Amino acid sequence: MPLLFGNTFLGNITLRSTHYRQYQPEELELAQALAYQATLALQLIRLAEEARQTAVAKLNEVSAREQEQAAQERATELEKANETLRQRDRLLSVVAEVTKDLLHNSQVEQAIVQAFQQISEAASISRMTLMREKLEVSSGRLQHHVIQEWVASGIPRQMDDPATKVMYSDEYGALCDELRAGRSIWYVIEDLPEPVQTQQKDIAVKSTGAVPIFIEGQYFGCVAFDDCSDYRQWTPHEVDVLTSSAGAIGAALHRKQLVDRLVAERIQAEQERAAELAKTNQALKNSIDRLAADPDLNGFLGQVILEIIEQLSLYTAWVERYDPAAQTLQIHLLANQGTLQLKPELPGRSDLSQGYSVQDSAAWNLLLQTKQPLVITLETLPQFFAGDDLERQRQWTEQFGIQCGINLLLIMGDEPLGILVLFSTDRARFTREELELAQALAQQATLAIQLMRLAEEAKQAAILEERNRMARDIHDTLAQSLTGVVMQLNAATEFLISQPAQTQTCITRAQNLAKQGLAEARRSVWLLYDSNLNPLGLPDSLTRLVEQMTTRTVHISLTIVGTPCCLDAAINMALLRIAQESLTNALRHAQPQTIHLQLTYTPQQIQLQVRDDGCGFDLQQPTERGLGIVGMGDRAKAISAQLQIESKLGIGTQTIVTVAIAPP
Repeated sequence: MPLLFGNTFLGNITLRSTHYRQYQPEELELAQALAYQATLALQLIRLAEEARQTAVAKLNEVSAREQEQAAQERATELEKANETLRQRDRLLSVVAEVTKDLLHNSQVEQAIVQAFQQISEAASISRMTLMREKLEVSSGRLQHHVIQEWVASGIPRQMDDPATKVMYSDEYGALCDELRAGRSIWYVIEDLPEPVQTQQKDIAVKSTGAVPIFIEGQYFGCVAFDDCSDYRQWTPHEVDVLTSSAGAIGAALHRKQLVDRLVAERIQAEQERAAELAKTNQALKNSIDRLAADPDLNGFLGQVILEIIEQLSLYTAWVERYDPAAQTLQIHLLANQGTLQLKPELPGRSDLSQGYSVQDSAAWNLLLQTKQPLVITLETLPQFFAGDDLERQRQWTEQFGIQCGINLLLIMGDEPLGILVLFSTDRARFTREELELAQALAQQATLAIQLMRLAEEAKQAAILEERNRMARDIHDTLAQSLTGVVMQLNAATEFLISQPAQTQTCITRAQNLAKQGLAEARRSVWLLYDSNLNPLGLPDSLTRLVEQMTTRTVHISLTIVGTPCCLDAAINMALLRIAQESLTNALRHAQPQTIHLQLTYTPQQIQLQVRDDGCGFDLQQPTERGLGIVGMGDRAKAISAQLQIESKLGIGTQTIVTVAIAPP
């Protein structure tokens, strides 16, 4: 920075930093203010040296008395110079302090008023004002408005004077031209032209000065300094220091404009972001509303794709589902021009419709690594396609005018489910907000695919459960009946020659068992069509079961305790099958004389007990269990019931099933 005193070059100050950096305007303005102080110091040193040399010359020329007188006069001058230096130092110190505050205080208007007071008191100035030039819309004339002011005690406020609070720039003519040219002005009141002189006298001005302020190269206004107590001749060092203080005020105003602009930009950005979020929320709400209105998952997935196309103004979009077993991707659903196609045949890309391997897919591998939206343009096609695949993709994009595409990974946890592919014909890029919206809606597509997978798994589980149920039913009905038929026919064969009468009895029993098996088979087939049995029919079903299984040698009885209540058909069927299995096991293996069934209803639960007085078995002794006991356990588990089997050798066996009843 040059050190200039008037037009005299005294030297320069060089700033260096050990870091790569850009100096801020506020730092340069502060450095310039300090450079002014260095200039004044150098000038005073030079003046002192010149004065010393002049004094030495005079002392050599005059007599001792004259030398003494001259020394006294010089001492007086030096004292005055020292006082000037002290005043300069005080003013420089104040300017440095207020400069620091102006550059760091967030309340710029308040800091400017405080700076005015400190500078005015240090420089013995009566009034300081900050004026801004504005255009009067009605007349088209430029005006200087007083926007900040500080006055000493007893001094009239300029902001209270209509003639000088707002001054037309053209009335001040050459004065305003000087300021716009970047030059400060310093006058005694008598040297000002009319009508400026009269206007300034009305607010008690005797000496005045003004320093221009420029912000980003544009004239902003000026800082004015008024002395209302003395016709003051402004000294160079006063001019330099006050000019420096005005520069600090300009830097503070510039900083305030930058902050205000940044705040406005951030507010606008937040408003735009809020609008994008509202758009995203509405899109998500639309898809959820459609799911509530249409429970079909393919329909929901299609609506999600159509919503994405509408929000992003796309040409087409489709979902490719991933088959982890085959390591392939295949188009599952296509949306184009408002229509949806399930498992479509894509013109020009039959490989996508039939399924393709992901092992050599650069796009798929990149999606798995980043899990971020992948934007593919015409220029980047070779990065993701090669050979014949690249040529097919180029032909397809040219045929339909595709400009840009987005691939979004559909993933649930760490498990990839597929890709959502979007294409546009009227843009070559997407904004960050649009990509975020696409990601949000892609999550809805992920949800739809996951629900479809779960539905398919649930369907398979239901099929498996139905197969197991049918197996249990066959075991509990047909298998037992056929086993009895085989046993009776074997016995009839043994008695055929020796005991013909007993043979007929066995054949009759085999016929009855076959009829029972046929009836149960018809019942099971009927249940495949309608499982909603009469919820109050369990006591009647148990009664018929007891009648069918009672023999001449074994007495079977049934007791109902409590008032039968309405139960789910599944509970009724499970309890009936458990009772049937218990009776069959007892008749086949235990050789009992009596079997007693008790069905107990209470407000909290329903309990079925089956007790026999047969031979029993050892629960601790490992035996090969058949399907019967396993089936009873499965049936009890299916209805959340507690199954308890107790048995003692030579005493008998007891089976207890307890089901909790939900309160009405």
